[in-house]
Parts: sequence; C-alpha cells; structure tokens
Amino acid sequence: MMAIVAESDSSPDGPSPTSASTPSSTRRPKLQQNRRRRRSTKQVYKPWASNLLTHAETLDLEHGLPEAFWTGAWSLKLCPVGKRCLCATIHLANGSNAILYSRVSGRTLSRIYVPALPPDCFLDTIYDSTTNTLWVLDLIKWTGVYYVDHEHVFRKWFLQSRLSELEPAITGNPNSTQLLPVPTLDAPLLTPSALAYWLVTAFSTTWSTLDRAPCSKWDGVLFYLDDARYESGATPLVGWVPATIETKTKAERMGKGESIAIESDEKPTGIQTLMKWVQKAQVVEEEMTVE
Repeated sequence: MMAIVAESDSSPDGPSPTSASTPSSTRRPKLQQNRRRRRSTKQVYKPWASNLLTHAETLDLEHGLPEAFWTGAWSLKLCPVGKRCLCATIHLANGSNAILYSRVSGRTLSRIYVPALPPDCFLDTIYDSTTNTLWVLDLIKWTGVYYVDHEHVFRKWFLQSRLSELEPAITGNPNSTQLLPVPTLDAPLLTPSALAYWLVTAFSTTWSTLDRAPCSKWDGVLFYLDDARYESGATPLVGWVPATIETKTKAERMGKGESIAIESDEKPTGIQTLMKWVQKAQVVEEEMTVE
C-alpha cells in the first residue's frame, strides 16, 4: 500500500501578521488542504481500479475446452452486461457510501448508496445501470483487511458468507443500489452434466426467477482457477467465454479480406459453441458411467 503523508501548511516561525489579518488568506490553506485530500484519495484508489484482475485472453473453443477444466479446480461465474469497476466504500457527506472507479481509466464512474455494505471495502464488481444493480465478482479488501494473497476458493467462500449476512436492500427505493453476487458454479460441481444444465438455465432465462435477482442481460462466463491469488492485470488463471462471437470467413482465418460483421438470428454465439463441446463431453461421461 502507498503511504500518504499530509504536508503541513504552517511555517516553523508561525503565521505572519499580514496573513492572520487577511480573511481570504485564512481560507486558502483549508482549500489547499481539501484539494490535497482529494488527490490523495485518488492516488489510493486509481492503481487498484486500473489493475483489476482480468482474463489474459478469450478461450479458443475451436477444439473444445481444455482438459484442465474437467480435472482441475475451476469455478464459473456468469457476468452480466455492465461496467467493470472497483467499488470502494467510504463515508460521504452527500448520502452516498460507495464510489465506483472505472477499470479502464481509473476515473470515477458514479457515487452510489449501498446501505448494507460496511466502510473500508474494495470489491471487484460489475455495475448494471439499467437495473441499478451492483454485481460482485471478487473480493480485494473487507473492512480494512486485504485478501488478495488468499486463494480464490477462500475469497469466494468469505465473500459469499459476508454478503449473506448483510441485510437485503429495500425494494422500490430509487436511492439505494441493489447488491448481489454473480451466479457461480463451484468447482466440485463442474462436470459436463452440471455445466450443461447451468448454461441452459442461465441463458434461457433472464434469471429473474432467482430470489431478489433483477432481470439482466448476460455478457459471458468467466473461468476462475480456485488456487489462484488475486493478481493485478491480465492473468492466464482466468478464462473468458463471451456470450456472442463474430463469425469469420475462410479468408479472414487466412488473414485476407476485410472484416465482415454478420447480423442474423443464426449467428453462432460463444455460449452455443461452449454448449456444443459440453454436450460431447456429456456423451463421453455417460458412456463411461455405463461401462
């Protein structure tokens, strides 16, 4: 963490008589102090916001899922459409208690009110402004304690337990933002049959049947390695399958021709491609069970 030292506005010899007698000069140090405080706050949050953990590359499903996804400890998280951001909870005088910082630029996106969240927390989140919902992906800090050195399996368990203890938001209150964890498929359940059911359920509905969950559009699926710590920036320990992908012609695969965007109802999606390989693995799983 970066240590922030506040500079003193007073001189060793004390204030001069002219400065003490001028009203405008007595206000200036306070204004400068407030500006330094705002700059210091940005210095704390911006490095975290612009270095959130993210996938190194989109998973290439042309040859199916890697074998490690079936044999290793991987969890899946369903990501809604929205802004990926850092949520920092602090005490604000305007009634808000959380600030959202952009993952791309580190700048402030919005100030929101999440009444259930305690202060001094850093959460890796996705903000859906259409439903005023803050979806929690991962945990960085909780009530002043950092958890980035813990493995994902512990961060996931700790975050789920803490969020379950919070009081639910009052529905119908336009001033409060709803806080929800993203739908997750845990590693022990990651079999072809379970994954197929989970994907069909997720992408055949808006998930509004879940308790307290709003209607949301889904952007894709993140694969998390449960043994991984929270690393800043892109990492191969997190994989990504988008809900939609662009089709490519043979010339594009060979590096020739211009990019062609095909807009039709028959356009394949990343999830459909994933489902195809899951179904193949499901057949193999059933054959092994019969034997």
